[in-house]
Amino acid sequence: MRWWTAGVLRLRWLVVVGWIVVTVVGGLLAPKTIDGLSYDFGLPGQPAYEANEQILEKFGNGGSVDPLAVVLSVPAPASVEDPAVRSEFAGALKRLQQPGWRVLSASDAEAGAALTSKDRRTTVALVYPPIVGGPSAYAAALPQVTSMLADVRVSGQPLQVTGVEALREAGGGSDRPIIVEIAFGAGGALLVLALVFGSFLALVPLLMAVAAIATTFLLILALSTAIDVSFIIQYLVGLIGLGVAIDYALLVVMRWREERGQGVENRQAVITAMATAGRAVLFSGVTVAISLLALVVVPVPFLRSVGFGGLLIPLVSVAVAVTLLPVILAGIGPRLEWPRRKQHQAESRLWKRIGTVVVRHRVVATLLAVAALAAMFAPALGLRLGSPELTAISTGDDPSSKAYRAATDAGISAGVFRPVEILTTAGARGDRRSEASCRGGRRHRAGRRGLEARRAADRHGLPVHRSFDTGRQGHRRAGPRCGGERGHGGRR
Repeated sequence: MRWWTAGVLRLRWLVVVGWIVVTVVGGLLAPKTIDGLSYDFGLPGQPAYEANEQILEKFGNGGSVDPLAVVLSVPAPASVEDPAVRSEFAGALKRLQQPGWRVLSASDAEAGAALTSKDRRTTVALVYPPIVGGPSAYAAALPQVTSMLADVRVSGQPLQVTGVEALREAGGGSDRPIIVEIAFGAGGALLVLALVFGSFLALVPLLMAVAAIATTFLLILALSTAIDVSFIIQYLVGLIGLGVAIDYALLVVMRWREERGQGVENRQAVITAMATAGRAVLFSGVTVAISLLALVVVPVPFLRSVGFGGLLIPLVSVAVAVTLLPVILAGIGPRLEWPRRKQHQAESRLWKRIGTVVVRHRVVATLLAVAALAAMFAPALGLRLGSPELTAISTGDDPSSKAYRAATDAGISAGVFRPVEILTTAGARGDRRSEASCRGGRRHRAGRRGLEARRAADRHGLPVHRSFDTGRQGHRRAGPRCGGERGHGGRR
């Protein structure tokens, strides 16, 4: 590291210009990098994923994307089964029956029981509009559905639009760009660094983080031309990278200040800091990179891209710490100590006192540390992995949350809003026979919960059975198996 640092200092202007160019280019192209990230969480090769892909290919919607839902509630003594109400509701849904759209309502006999409440005063229609790529599958369709139904009244009551995507957009997430998240993190880090250093030296670790993050985004842009890179990687690079880059820079800066506090000449202090703390940074970064690279062998595509991101950010942070950082410390490091003029003391009396107490009472300290770790780990014992329940994202006062609660409070199962589609391969002629068998009322046990199925077919003759948990004791009414089951789509 001494030989390396001496060489870097000889080429200091080349190092500075090179990092400035890379950082500026990476920062300018960061929006393009983010726009090119993938939002696919699929598992290629798995039956459910392949079924979802076929459904999406044939219909242009459905599969892994839940439908929107139009909710109608009428006051007593009216009923959604009154001929006038049904006629008005059907007329309103005709506005949504466009090319490429699918609409399922209670007027379809096989689905009526699941889509209508027991008191016959609330009903739901499922709408499958075309989907678009990106974080919001219905970014174009949801405003369109809302506007088309805004002025519609059925029995004097408005139609409300809800569904998983509508709930997520209304209150289930944040639209803040990653740069805002990084700015929040950097602001908090700057406050702590300012308290520690009391000088402009607090800006140095942040400058190292900016260079590391911008450069990593540039490398991800190049990587995305060869493979799909998950959008999760932007948070890994932006937030984890912020901490890692600052941490590595701090190790070197603090060691440099210790040498300076002992009266060592500045250049020699930089070389010594790099030969000690810099060496630790190098091995630490390589170890972290290799550890996160292990994600590449996980048989989940989006986790593989996270593995590549985990490889890049610590390596780039190390590269910044062993090249740009020593150049800055050797060039303007002493000037950045302003306005604090007090000489840095290598030995901290506070931490020496804490260390002495811990070593003297090592058994007690160990037990307290284990107890603290156990307390922090305890919530993980009750952790339930999976997609969040709709009740978790429907607690707001937005229209979609109110519509969801109105439907579920009326007794309509939450499973209606997250149906599972089953793709079969019966031909056009075989469909008629299969449909006759389906109407014959063949039933299968479904454990403690019943499933209601709705059958539809596209122009290619591929039928789709739409199943959803009704939350009722009973049987499973599903399409017959004589057509040959292809696979289960939906959230699997």
